[in-house]
Amino acid sequence: MGYSFLPKLSVVDSLSKSFKYQLRDSYLEILRETNEFDSEIFPRKMHDDFSLIKPDLLNGFHSVVYHHAIELLNEEKYIEAKDILASIIYGNVDSHTGIVLNSQIDTTLLNLMLEKSIIGLDSYKIDLEPMEKEADITAKENLEYGMSILKDCESSLYDETKNLVSSIVFFSSKKGVGNNKLYSLTSNAMQSLIMIEGRHNNSWIFLLDKYIHEAAHSLLFAINLKEELFYNSEDERYSSPLRKDPRPLSGIYHATFVIQRLIYAFKNILKKAMLNTADKESIQKILEFYLERVNDGYETITKYGKLSPVAKYMIEEGQATIQSA
Repeated sequence: MGYSFLPKLSVVDSLSKSFKYQLRDSYLEILRETNEFDSEIFPRKMHDDFSLIKPDLLNGFHSVVYHHAIELLNEEKYIEAKDILASIIYGNVDSHTGIVLNSQIDTTLLNLMLEKSIIGLDSYKIDLEPMEKEADITAKENLEYGMSILKDCESSLYDETKNLVSSIVFFSSKKGVGNNKLYSLTSNAMQSLIMIEGRHNNSWIFLLDKYIHEAAHSLLFAINLKEELFYNSEDERYSSPLRKDPRPLSGIYHATFVIQRLIYAFKNILKKAMLNTADKESIQKILEFYLERVNDGYETITKYGKLSPVAKYMIEEGQATIQSA
């Protein structure tokens, strides 16, 4: 399909459509199968009503609920599965696009998202909470400003990211073990939805950093739905450029690709944007931080990575791009 490190809107548009149609088909399949299993709990009307939703309107909220419904069904919690599926069919979730304030999201759905976000982080004992209304609005305004800077300085990356990320939600993270906090996240189960810590540092630079960061993950997740990128065992562990704990090769690749994208974006912003002195210094510090780490990640990948041709090309192009910028 012509995947590359540099933004290609046509490729991302195809990936986004493919994901949404795949998600639509998965929903119809599960609604059909549950109706055949128990038509009283899962009436045919649920399937028929969902089929009226256009695939283009599906977003990351639909993805979160689909994966949770599968978990509930596997646990034989049929009434809970029916309720969560009904909430997504009849809850006007297709309107949850762009930056979605916590107050706009159903409380049960928001709490589910926060709960799912810390799975696998038990040892850190990190707790996530909803945003207070005023802080949520401030974070929204600041990220929108940062996005406008990105649009002016690197429009192709802006367009790609807008296409990849249909929904953004802010959260508040309490410090866990070792003062660790969660600053942003997305996952395969949240495809096209990203979450950003909106209280730790609500400056436009910090929030834009996390927006670009999670969009880069989203691109790799979207490609991985179409084809395999990594062949290393998940049991293999290597030093990570962004995390203290050793990570599988796929995690090293994700982190290195993310850093490459951030260097690419902020170098362009530093060159092209009319910035005040404080913002220039902040971006210079960010670039110093990432430039100190990107080579370690890249060297680990080239030494130990069992990559598909696509993954190999993208990470090599990324490295060449940031070195020439």
